[in-house]
Amino acid sequence: MNWQTKTPPSLYEGYQAIYVENFDGDTCTLDLDLGLDIWARNQSVRLKDVWCDEISFHNDASVDARNKLGELLKSAIEIRVKTFKNKNKKEIRSFNRWIGEIWIKTNDDK
Repeated sequence: MNWQTKTPPSLYEGYQAIYVENFDGDTCTLDLDLGLDIWARNQSVRLKDVWCDEISFHNDASVDARNKLGELLKSAIEIRVKTFKNKNKKEIRSFNRWIGEIWIKTNDDK
């Protein structure tokens, strides 16, 4: 998600991140900066409210979605991630992936 579309999370509610890789169009692997020189490496993040075909379906749409997500994250000069909690204040995970929103800042952003 581009920063011009929606306000990114503040430093107190989100994490700076570094792109590692992405598996398909709605799941990526990131290194998350937790602060104080503490990093959570190789964290799998499932994009909230985004649904893409599994890459194993081998259809054009799933491959295009994977490639587009990878291009967006690779071109970002800054990545921020906000993860979500359920009503019991527990982090939401799906198949061992964090559920989150991702904001990217590119050279095209003002």
